[in-house]
Amino acid sequence: MTTIEDFFSFPYNKEKNAEGKYMKPKLFISHITEEKDLAKILKDDIERRFMGAIEVFVSSDGKSIAAGSEWFDTIKQGLNNSDLMLVLCSTNSVTRPWIPFELGAAWMKGINPIPICHTDMLPGQLPSPINMLQGINLSDNERFKDLVDILHERTGLKIPEESLYDFKALNEAVCRFEREYGVNAKANKALANILKSLPYLKELFQEGNMYKTLICRLPEYDFKQLKAEFDVLVLLDMLSYQEIQNNNIFIGTTGLTAGSEVQVSFILKENIKRIL
Repeated sequence: MTTIEDFFSFPYNKEKNAEGKYMKPKLFISHITEEKDLAKILKDDIERRFMGAIEVFVSSDGKSIAAGSEWFDTIKQGLNNSDLMLVLCSTNSVTRPWIPFELGAAWMKGINPIPICHTDMLPGQLPSPINMLQGINLSDNERFKDLVDILHERTGLKIPEESLYDFKALNEAVCRFEREYGVNAKANKALANILKSLPYLKELFQEGNMYKTLICRLPEYDFKQLKAEFDVLVLLDMLSYQEIQNNNIFIGTTGLTAGSEVQVSFILKENIKRIL
């Protein structure tokens, strides 16, 4: 019967469990909620590639944290027990406070985290202090092979030779995630800019039916300033709009103005549900 020892070239962890077997090295994947699908893709690939000899902790996979467990305590325990850490890095995630928190915990424990750059982030673009670490570009198969090599070196685990070069399934899954996540990230940014200036549109959009015309009046100045953001949502097939200019006096964000307002008719499309 194959055991965990069969996959070691040398014992990574000299401690043994109650059955006298070497304990698996534990890998913690740090990620934000929006990137949980990518964390799951990596977890599944690493577990398959190393034949289950690495125990991978992903807080959002529904398995690493048991039902009814205290979420924060379980994550803290996962950090304390981990021997290795991957950090998913995008322009969205590196600005969140949770990533530096988990990085700090890893550093305090003596773990050298590995930034995994994806979607719209490259290793050379990582902000300080994450840029002090050697990042991996997940979209580059050769660089992902480097990650496999690093895991091999740090754990001493042996893997089948074919697993060092077979990245087709992983690459396809990562590309699918990056396409969808990249679209949502652009759409979220555009919508956030729109709602910052015109917050009342949020309720109008949320209550609107898909493919039904919604009509509202907006100060021309505000609309012109935000037109590029609306056009992003049009390009992403999330809405369409038409504008009709009406001359009158109106109160906009710049005060009482003699000029015009814009009557805009919106048609919301199914894709906009992703970001509302």
